[in-house]
Amino acid sequence: METVAVSATPELAEELLRWFVSQGEKECFAATLFTCYELLRPDVVAEVAWMNKLGDFAMPYMVQVIKEYTGKVDLLMSERKEAKEAEKGAVEAIKQQQAAANSYAMLMPLALPAPGQGGGPELGYAPHPGIGGVPPPGYGPAAGFTGQPY
Repeated sequence: METVAVSATPELAEELLRWFVSQGEKECFAATLFTCYELLRPDVVAEVAWMNKLGDFAMPYMVQVIKEYTGKVDLLMSERKEAKEAEKGAVEAIKQQQAAANSYAMLMPLALPAPGQGGGPELGYAPHPGIGGVPPPGYGPAAGFTGQPY
């Protein structure tokens, strides 16, 4: 049993388990479950135990496996819940940023020109063509000026 456990070969552990059952060595079957615990698959242990009426010998192994699997599932579910909450928090933060930007835009006076639409060089805007500035290309009498701004 110890040699198989050290070998870390699941196939050898299952073969040894079946050999002890074929020899009628119930106590060795139970000892193999303990010694080779990490190598044995729960479905194989359950099948061998059920087919050979060794449920009482396999039950401690099965209880431990169920306990481990339940712990792993609980951990995964809590991590998933935390990830969903973090994602939800990120979405809420983005919504708040958008709402703040929208409320700022709503508070801006409508009479002010938007950037790039005039307002004078002191504000960093291009000069308005009708207020002492140089008209942009395509604006004026040569371009068929009709009195309407571009």
